[in-house]
Amino acid sequence: MGLFAPPEVKALKEKALHIGGLIGGAYTGINPPALIDELLAEDGWERTEFRAAFEAAAQKVGRDKALSVAIRDARWAAGYAAELANMVRRPAWEAAEQAIGDLLS
Repeated sequence: MGLFAPPEVKALKEKALHIGGLIGGAYTGINPPALIDELLAEDGWERTEFRAAFEAAAQKVGRDKALSVAIRDARWAAGYAAELANMVRRPAWEAAEQAIGDLLS
């Protein structure tokens, strides 16, 4: 889903890229781990906003497609941060994927 994606999917992509960037920043040491704890907090606004964006996109394109979009974009942003720091991308990808799962649980 790219240029012609529904607005709900674009909003989800934006949230997923933001989360992936935060995860990537924590992996590279730019963001403190406490920021990630705050991100994943049960009552955190990040979680609330991400879930709302995910549910809206899921209603539009289905849960599987919405989950695929969220994971792909979060992994991309986390991997990009790792690549900029000349670090291995795979652990950042895995951390981003785990964070998306945690946000939705």
